[in-house]
Amino acid sequence: MSFEILHRNRPRTSNWLQLLCLVVVLGAFTNTAQAGLITGEIAYVGGVTAEDGSGNSASLGTASYLNFFTMGYVTGANGDFAALAGGFVTLHDFSISPFDSPSTVWSGGALSFYLTSLSIPLQSDSPFGQLYLSGMGTFTGIGFDDTDGAWTLSAQTAPSGTIVTFSATSVVQVSEPSSLILFGLGLLGLGLSRRRKLRASK
Repeated sequence: MSFEILHRNRPRTSNWLQLLCLVVVLGAFTNTAQAGLITGEIAYVGGVTAEDGSGNSASLGTASYLNFFTMGYVTGANGDFAALAGGFVTLHDFSISPFDSPSTVWSGGALSFYLTSLSIPLQSDSPFGQLYLSGMGTFTGIGFDDTDGAWTLSAQTAPSGTIVTFSATSVVQVSEPSSLILFGLGLLGLGLSRRRKLRASK
């Protein structure tokens, strides 16, 4: 009995397909690593006294340090902050000029927000005391990964000139779709286009 073995070239997996698989795996790994990120936003109001660098009372227009009333009332919250809605968060005093980074801004339940950068778009005493702050920072919480977020505060002096109230919001920064996955889809498109051209030329 005789037989012959036919050796056939097994088609190699496309390099494009291999690269795409790698990209998708990396994208999946990235999403898994971010599974514990905090989501949502929180808004709160309260009172604050303005001070200068020596601890003396100051107007909003000349303030360099903010001394908050101990508690802030949560006027709205969603996502992972939802349990704080209608309750209170603890407010922490901090210097705005110079700004010391990081500064704890508020804490409530198992969550806190640390401010790492600060800008002062508005600080004036005309026609009344006004102060607007914005900055970026980090949310932390038990059972969560540290999460980037934005923070704003708007304070104003009451007509009597003796009470300063403010409203503030902390919002989680929403991540854009994974650039790795988008890059992989682009490579797949290029690979398919190249294969079609090769077939057409044969």
